[in-house]
Order: sequence, then structure tokens, then C-alpha cells
Amino acid sequence: MIIYLRYIILFIIFFYSLSLHSLNPEIPEKSASENTVNQKTEHVASSGEFAEESVLSEVKDLCTASKKEDETKLNVDSVIDLITKYSKAYVRAIDGFEGEVYVKGNTEIIQSNFLFWMVPDLFPFSKKEECSVFEILNKINYTAPDNYTITPIAVNSSINNAFTLQEDITSLLDINIYKKSNGENKYIIPGNSDAVNKYIYKHIGDTVINKAGCHIIKYTPVFKHLKLVEGELYVNKLHPVVAAINTKGKLNFSNFELYIEFGSNIRTVMLPQKSIIKLKYNIVNNRSEYTYHCTYLYDKIDMAYNLSLPFNKSSLDKTIKYNKDSVRHISDDKFWVYYREKPLSYDEVCLIEDKRISDSLHVNKADSVPFLSNKRIQDFIINNTTLKKEKFQWKYHGILNPALVGYSPTNGVVFRQRISYTRYFNNGTLIDIKPEVGYAIKSKELFYGINNNFLFHPKRMGMFSINFRSGNKGFNSKFINEVNHRLDSTKYDFKDLDIDYYRDFQFEVKVSREMFNGMIFNIGAEYNIHVPEKNISVSKGEEKPLVGKNYADFIPFVRLTFIPFQPYRFIGKRKEYLDTKSPIFSIEYARGIKGVMNSNSSFDRFEVDMHQKIPLFNLSFLSYRIGLGRFMNQEDEYFVRFNNFQRSNYPSTWNDNMGGVFNILDSKWYYSSPEYMQIHAMYDTPFFLFYRFRFLSKLVLSERIYFSQLFSSSKPSYTEVGYGVGNYIFNIAAFVSFHKYSYTGIGVKFTYELDKYW
Repeated sequence: MIIYLRYIILFIIFFYSLSLHSLNPEIPEKSASENTVNQKTEHVASSGEFAEESVLSEVKDLCTASKKEDETKLNVDSVIDLITKYSKAYVRAIDGFEGEVYVKGNTEIIQSNFLFWMVPDLFPFSKKEECSVFEILNKINYTAPDNYTITPIAVNSSINNAFTLQEDITSLLDINIYKKSNGENKYIIPGNSDAVNKYIYKHIGDTVINKAGCHIIKYTPVFKHLKLVEGELYVNKLHPVVAAINTKGKLNFSNFELYIEFGSNIRTVMLPQKSIIKLKYNIVNNRSEYTYHCTYLYDKIDMAYNLSLPFNKSSLDKTIKYNKDSVRHISDDKFWVYYREKPLSYDEVCLIEDKRISDSLHVNKADSVPFLSNKRIQDFIINNTTLKKEKFQWKYHGILNPALVGYSPTNGVVFRQRISYTRYFNNGTLIDIKPEVGYAIKSKELFYGINNNFLFHPKRMGMFSINFRSGNKGFNSKFINEVNHRLDSTKYDFKDLDIDYYRDFQFEVKVSREMFNGMIFNIGAEYNIHVPEKNISVSKGEEKPLVGKNYADFIPFVRLTFIPFQPYRFIGKRKEYLDTKSPIFSIEYARGIKGVMNSNSSFDRFEVDMHQKIPLFNLSFLSYRIGLGRFMNQEDEYFVRFNNFQRSNYPSTWNDNMGGVFNILDSKWYYSSPEYMQIHAMYDTPFFLFYRFRFLSKLVLSERIYFSQLFSSSKPSYTEVGYGVGNYIFNIAAFVSFHKYSYTGIGVKFTYELDKYW
């Protein structure tokens, strides 16, 4: 009963939060005298050592293309057209920069009730302090075209989780009105080609920013959508550049308002100088507000030598020079006064001083709460729990956490639970242990497994792994001919066949290592045990014990994975691959050896796979997957099991499922053919159908169109097409299947979209 109540609450949370009014903070007035922060930035901007004069002249020529117009008859559309026209040049004018951003945050818990304990940690409520203040100094680095990093290096705070509170606004710290994607691909901001025909513009007044006259142009979305925002642009009257922007929208479960003021000369006209961010949460009368004041300082700005040239190929090494684990806790006012626009208030100083005194006395309020108190029990049952120390990290999902519940046609409702333990060592090596268990109600199957990884060569991603998992229910090769014999009928069920089913238990040992960047070599062995289960007698219609022996497979394998132009970073001594736009290729050869550890089969198995995610316009992307596999040189009975073509026991979340799986194909078909060829494609876009309906468009974050095609001896032509929608809480998709162009079935998949909290 409790779990259903939690799901109802989550739906109420989402729809209720959509009705919140946006915040309206006052736009700060420009001070008459510049402080040391602005002086530093202006010095860098005017030093002239970062760009050729020819580049400056080229940008100036673009800016002066817009003549001063009659203010009483301002043609708003022509101004926006000019900004859009030159947006590509504006973005290309800067090759890179380095600097710092100072963030001062204030948080306040206004109201909370018992429902606060009934939902997972969907918003950064502090469970101990009603008010808090923190200061964080970050290093920022940008390399064209899209490598932006922000790393904390110093903190002064009245709370322990200040970094978590800053992470909630990280996507808003890199807003650039000229880029097509903003806020980690969350928003389309007016000022670039993707925003054309999505906003209505209106001139509502004039103001002065950075001693320059500006038009105030209000923009509102043509239709409500979670990826569209509203607010005001402050456009220079003499040049088609934006001096400031005030924008409002939704960030996960909060309403946000962001004010950014840009630089006043040719080098900083596209770079933020200061910003104010406000978040407001109102989740079933649990209310909190967060205010962030941000100041940007630039140590180095590299201008492009020629705007007509393509971007220089940036290094694939995206390593951040500053490690978050080495952040300094600095309480000395002499350090922070240089970065502050104004001193801390008396109350803010008291909050930080109280924390300092508490730490000096070694008083930890969290540890003073009894482990078996109601508060701790509620956290353990409902919310995610993370315990992180210097040398280890432990994560656990609450038993009733909806992020681990999903629905699929083959398994019905599936419950899942995961635990993760990671042990770190000084030389960069680590041990990672991840047990997992799940239960499918419809198929009445219990799934479980454990992955154990030892990173022994962190600089080359050298990993030794020992894995165990319970597999799916299947049958061996002697039934393949019987299945293929009935291909003329597209309606028959596997229950019509007197098949002996086996349950798989899979053990795997492997070693993987990077040969060079993007090329990973894997070598290992699988050992599978197939245990007989009960089958159904067609003649008697009742279950009978299956009389048979256990089967075993011993399968050494070699696998190569190649990712051209793979970006990466180092975290300390550990190398880590980042998201890539390149295709990912893999090839695997495996050999079943009879007689080793009582193995019953001898065969060769071969698989090739390629998949890729391609960014498109309007924050859309296309992903595809093409693969094939085949068993060869089979001797005796064997079990068909491919690595790239098998059923997943758990419904995938929105981010996990890139369109590379079959969604309603019965699991038994994966065992019925010794070869396959699969083709998958998925188109993900914010604007397809729902945005056309005003009462629905504000509920949908993204829409997806799926297509999947399978060719095999048992399924000469099997097709799935589907459509899905998703937002911050859940995603749902419907699929229709065809066999030889004849309709065979329909199914729905549903998962909660809360995986980012894991």
C-alpha cells in the first residue's frame, strides 16, 4: 500500500510543480565604480595579446551591420534576425578561455510536512538546516567548440553538502545565447537558428546596461514546453549583440530564473560577467528557495584568427586540471573579499562561524542521530543512501524507491534492487562490487547477479572482472528445427510445442585493457550451466518434471572495441571515457570447447556490432545500432546465447535505452536461431506531436520514435515500431510488432525516470 501511495505522490508532485509561477527577481543596477573583480576581467579583455587585429575588425564589421533605428518604430523581428544571422560568427570568435567563477549561495527551507519523508531525494532540501550560506570558488575552462569544465577549488560554507547544491545549477552556469544547445542540452535559448519560429518577440521598453543604451525585448514561447523558456533580452541599440538576458523556465522539479549580464567590449561581449540564479521548489507544500550570485573572472581569452576557418581540432584529453577531492576549505575573509561583490551579512557570518565552532569541537549532528531512529529508518527504506569516505564509497537504493520499478510486456511489473561498494587505493587502483537482484511478477522469475571489478592499471583502464548472473529461460538446439518448421504460422505460441526448458547460470572471467586511446582489448572465458526446469505436457495439459541432465558450456572469447576520436579525462591517475559522437565498433570471436569442466558442446561464435548517437537540430538526436552474429561448426547439442542479441530482464530508463533493443519480442525467440542480423534506429526530439497541444506540451520533455528489424532463420522478417514520451518523472512507450508484414502484437513499457539520483 505504501509503494502505491508513493507513486501517486510522485505524479502529484510533477503536475503540481508545473503550475508554479515563475520567480521575478529584480535586475541589479550597474554600480558606478567597478570593483577589483571587474577590473581584472576588463584588463584581460583589453590587453590585446589574445587576438589578431584582423579578427577584431571582422567582428566589428559584423556588429556595425545593424544601423541605429527609430526607437519609436523598432522592428523587433529584424533585430532578432540579425542576432540569429551573426550567432555563428559570435560563437566562433572565441577559441577558448580560462578563469574563475565565484558562487555565493543562500538556501532557505520555508515549509515542510510529513510528505517530505515519503518521496526520494528529488530536490536539494537540507534535512538539518533551515537556512544556510556557502561560497565556492571554481576554475572554469573552455575550448571550442563544446568543451566547458567547471571545477571547485575552494569552499567556505555553513553546511557539508555545498557542492551538491552547486551541482544543481551547473547546467545554468554555461548559458550562451548564441549556442544551439544550452544547459547541458536542456534548453533552446533565443538568439540562434534553432529558436526560429519558437518564440514571439515584443519591444517593451529601454534601459542602460554597461553605459550602453539597450532595447528590452520580451520573448515568450509559441507553445509551452519544458525545453523552452521565457523572459527578456537586453539588446544593444547600436549593435546586434545581447548585453543581458533574463530567462525563466523549469529545472527538474523547480522553477528557475536566471539573469546574466555579458561583457561590454569586443572580447567579452559573448562571455558572462555576473549572473543571479534563483530556484524555487514547491512540492506538495514542501517549499524551499535557493539564490546564487555568480561572478566571472577571466585570466585568459583566446580569440579566433579567422572566423571563416573551421574550429581547430581540440585535444581528446578533457582532463580537468583541478581535482574536486583536493578542494581547500578556506575561512579567511582576506581570501574571499577579493571575489565578493559585497560583504557577507551578519547572519551569514554567524551561520558559517557556528559551523566552524561545531567542526572544531568534533560535533557531527548527523552522527548524533541514533541509527535505528525513525528518521534513519525512513531514509533507508525510501531514499537513496550514499556513504562516502576518503577510501571507499557505498550506495544503496531504498527498498520502495520507484526508480527501480518498471513494466514490460514480457515480464510485467519488475522490481529491482542494487547495491554498490567501491574501495579506492592511493595508486589509483580500485575494487568495485555491485550485487543486484530483481523479480518479474508476470513471468514469476527471480534475477540476481554480482559484478566484481578490479582496476589494476588505471592509466590504461586495465580491468580484471569476475561476474555471475542468473540468465533467462531457454532451450537447446534440438528444438530449433521444430520451431523453424512452424514458421508458416505467425500466430502460434511456444506453449503449442513440447519444449524442455533450461535455466541458465552464467559465470564470466575477463581481463580488459586499452591498447591505445579508443581501442580496448578483452580476453576471457564464459562458463554456463543449464539446469532443467519443468515443462508442460501438451497432451495432459499439466506440468511434469523434466528428466534430463545439466548441460555446461566452456567458452573462451576475444573481443575488440574501437571508438575513433574518443574523448577522455583523467580523475587522478584513473582514465575515464566521456560521451562521444563517433560510432562504436566491436567484434568478438568465441570458441566452445567440449570436455573442459564437463562442457558438452563444441562450436564457434562470431559477432559484429556498430552503434552511434548523432546530435541533430532542435536538441534532437538520432541513434542507431547494426549488428549480426552466427554460430558455426556446431557439434552435439548446444545453447544459443549471443552477447549483443539477448533480452534485458529490466526495463531501461530513458537515458539507458538508446533504441538498440527489441522491446516486446518474446525471450524464447533469442534461443531459436543460430544466426541473426538486427537493425535499430531511434529518433529523439522535443517537438514531434505533443507540442502541438497546449494542454499537453508542458508535460513532455522529449518524444521518441522507434524502429527495429530482425532477420534470422526463425524470424525471417520481424519488425517493431514504437512511440514514446518522457519527462522528469517517468517515460512510457507503446510498440507494435509484425512478422512477415502481418500484425502479431502490441505492448507498453513504463519506467520511472529517476536514474540520475543513482
